Amino acid sequence: MIVNEKEILMKFLKFFIRTSTNNFSIIILISSLLITACIPQQAETGKFDQTTISFAVPKYIKDTYIPLADAFEIENPGISIQIVTPSEFYELWNEEDLFNLASAADTSFHLSSQELLQNQTFFLDLLPLMENDPEFEMEDFWMGSLSACRDETGKIVGLPLDLNMTGMMVDKPAFDKINITAPAPGWGWNEFVNDLQVLGAKQDLVYLDSQTFFTSVLAAQIDPFLSDEDELSQRLLDYENAVKAGQIHAYDENQSIGERQTLIDDQKPALWAASLNQAIEVIAAQEQTEPTWSFVPYPLGEGTISTSPFGVRCAMISQGSQHPHEATLWLKFLSEHWLVTADQVDRYQYIPARISVADSSGFWNELPETVEDTVRFGLAHAWYKSEDSERLSWIQQIFDSVMTGETNLQTALAAGMNSLSPSETRTPVPAIAIATPQKTSTNSDNQSIKFYSDAIDQLTMQAILEEYQKTHPEISIELIHQNNFMNIDLENYTRNYDCFTGLSSYVNNSSLYKEDELLAINAFLDLEPEISSDFYPDQLKLYTREGELLALPATQALSTFTYNADLLNELGVVLPSNDWSVDEFLNLINAAPAQSSAEMEVYGYAMISDRLLLASKEIGIENATSDFQFTSEKSISTANWLKSLVDDNIVVRNPADAPNRVALLVAAGQVAIWDTSFNGWFFNGEVPDFLTEEVAMPFTSKPLSVNPGGQAYYISRHARDPQACWNWISFLSSQPAASKYWPVRQTVATSGEWQSLVGSEAVELFTAMQERELAYANMSPQEQNLQKIWVEAMKAIYEGLPARTVLSDAQKQYDDYLTCMQINLPPDASYDQISEISEGCIFSE
Repeated sequence: MIVNEKEILMKFLKFFIRTSTNNFSIIILISSLLITACIPQQAETGKFDQTTISFAVPKYIKDTYIPLADAFEIENPGISIQIVTPSEFYELWNEEDLFNLASAADTSFHLSSQELLQNQTFFLDLLPLMENDPEFEMEDFWMGSLSACRDETGKIVGLPLDLNMTGMMVDKPAFDKINITAPAPGWGWNEFVNDLQVLGAKQDLVYLDSQTFFTSVLAAQIDPFLSDEDELSQRLLDYENAVKAGQIHAYDENQSIGERQTLIDDQKPALWAASLNQAIEVIAAQEQTEPTWSFVPYPLGEGTISTSPFGVRCAMISQGSQHPHEATLWLKFLSEHWLVTADQVDRYQYIPARISVADSSGFWNELPETVEDTVRFGLAHAWYKSEDSERLSWIQQIFDSVMTGETNLQTALAAGMNSLSPSETRTPVPAIAIATPQKTSTNSDNQSIKFYSDAIDQLTMQAILEEYQKTHPEISIELIHQNNFMNIDLENYTRNYDCFTGLSSYVNNSSLYKEDELLAINAFLDLEPEISSDFYPDQLKLYTREGELLALPATQALSTFTYNADLLNELGVVLPSNDWSVDEFLNLINAAPAQSSAEMEVYGYAMISDRLLLASKEIGIENATSDFQFTSEKSISTANWLKSLVDDNIVVRNPADAPNRVALLVAAGQVAIWDTSFNGWFFNGEVPDFLTEEVAMPFTSKPLSVNPGGQAYYISRHARDPQACWNWISFLSSQPAASKYWPVRQTVATSGEWQSLVGSEAVELFTAMQERELAYANMSPQEQNLQKIWVEAMKAIYEGLPARTVLSDAQKQYDDYLTCMQINLPPDASYDQISEISEGCIFSE
């Protein structure tokens, strides 16, 4: 097949438009080549031969791989990826053998490496292909994971894409109650057996095992001893005795999910087998200050250091493929990505098989620290498959009979240890032929994009979309709406959606921002200056990085306060109004505790940040004013004043030993007023038992620095059609129904539709906040570190250390930091360079 030169150049031009607004010289060069391409020339046979590689996936996950295929084709212009869907779900993958799957496409994957190895004759050995690629880094795969896709002859049937781990949930209070140490990474089989016996004396069921034998606590423990009757017998006997004593509910492959959950809910085992994704769901749902559940690897044993069962998804190449080299490049490319979508609820079930991908994809970012330790330990002690799967399968069969009472363990082992029959011979595999379909042509006039948003309710967003498409029928927009607040990694959105609603911090928070993932929208906005002028002052600046505007503001967060109206009325304290001053704020928080009774202690203000209290003394820590000194009498007296507010219960804060104290007191109705932004934390989505009202921030004599918040519309640099995305999000930003909370465009805020949607009280509050002189700016690295030093100093002062001494030490730390910055900071440093040098200077001590 000869590919048109113009088609290839157009693909590159489209890529450069997607990825940068500054590649003008390259675009000019490509444009000139396009002109040349349009002139008839003598074809050079084979110069633009296009190889098509087919890739089989279930239909329901096809969309996950479309952007990956597009990205691969840009990197490899001579190869085209054709995604085929031989069945809706995994029907073809679950057939008795995989001949039909191998016949469906050049490449595919299988979720079970064990089943794949039973069908290894249908697929190519990848080892020679890997060894012939000097850039293939086998050491980048987690230790032992390649062996999961390798058969007993050394043939590598598949390339690992991702791994899934099974471990144990631990009910820590059950262990604390009887004063024994709860399991942790590195515990042993003997400890496990002992825990079963000790806990078994206190409760009926101690351990609920996995549903499958392979992921049970038993399989990996016995695998090294399949030919050692004594060791094998002892481990099987430990398990059998614990089952008979009711301490273990044995693995049960017929157990339904509902039956399993009933066992957990009703019998409350102290330990139960769980996948990594299940563990994260349970731990994330914990509301207690002290976590109830933890997640640990399976126990180690003597001679069994690999005891954590890991499943592997292996990608393979069909024996019938005519293009194994190109197919290998595609599988290698897939292995270099975390193959999940941003809205995938079980995404943590899939651990990237490459170490570099796990580190760069954000996989570790969302894991609780204790869970990360468990996963890393599990990966270092992973058990992927048996070295003698046939013998292990036989052991399972006889042990199943033991568990049902059909036979005796010792009798069965004695009769069978040396009489395992050889495997039956496999019939020759018929020739595999693959019909590779051609890439279907697309109509360039038909714009199609995927848009993700959870900013407003789905019905409202759908209604806005339907209205938009009445006048823009040429744009096809697939709306994805799912509350997915735990997925904050930027690439989860830029690699799966053309445009999306996201956090405001994706631009200037160095831990969330990722280079070359967001498309700058300056060029779009320059063509529509009326949109720029409609935004409230400084809103666009919040989303600008190194001169590039990387998002269109969607909503803003207002720094308002919420107060307990029932409490203030009961205490006879005057309710605040939107035009109140900082002095009136201080009067309120002093008055409330003065009315405390023996029945209930009352606090004035829930302090998570002291910015307003500092502003009342005209100290702007967050503004890093040039004349600020930690050791000034004003700073020292203010620090002592803050401590007295805490000591007198006028202000309540979170001490180190009670990190949830403020939230508990607010939710209990014992605090008069607090920052509205923390309502989600304080009430956990529940409606409090008392009446609350919202009020504007008090007027202060100096501009008060506030943390910029809200949401914005982003366009991915990988978007298929950036212009279609821009047309949609610019329209969306003008819609009152999409700005139901706090609008960023003046025409929206003044529209009758928005004011009718939110009501007069919200309009008054919003108007009052616009009258405040606030510093809506992202804090510079210097300001951030000044604030860090102040916060740490105040912690020491609240603990009782002398303010003058503590602040003197803080001043020295800040002076050293400034000296370090002066020495190391180049005059033309970028924001990222400043952040990196600043971080090094603050921790240089």
